[in-house]
Amino acid sequence: MTWDASDATDAVTPLVTITINGTSVTTDAFSSASSSPSDVMTGVRYAIFKLGDNGSTLPTAAYYIDNIKIYSDLAGTTVAFEDDFEGYAEGVSLDTDNTDSPYNSNSAEVVVVKE
Repeated sequence: MTWDASDATDAVTPLVTITINGTSVTTDAFSSASSSPSDVMTGVRYAIFKLGDNGSTLPTAAYYIDNIKIYSDLAGTTVAFEDDFEGYAEGVSLDTDNTDSPYNSNSAEVVVVKE
């Protein structure tokens, strides 16, 4: 996923490009949850992986994430954050009950598993 805010202003949203396994999924203007381009024109503050919503439950649902890399430049040369999850023991919680977790306190039911 790339986030290009080079042409963003308080009236023009940044451009997001998403690829999965090298295949482009979309290139579209970012739609801010705040609906205010000025809130997002300077770049990304949070990366969120979400399944479901606050109004429903999916008791058997799960999805797996591995090898996260977040770059601070469009060229993809300066890593701002990365995690391959290999350094965690299986079954370790990355939720708020683990004070060593590098993840946001809003994390819920995040557990390391071996797939």
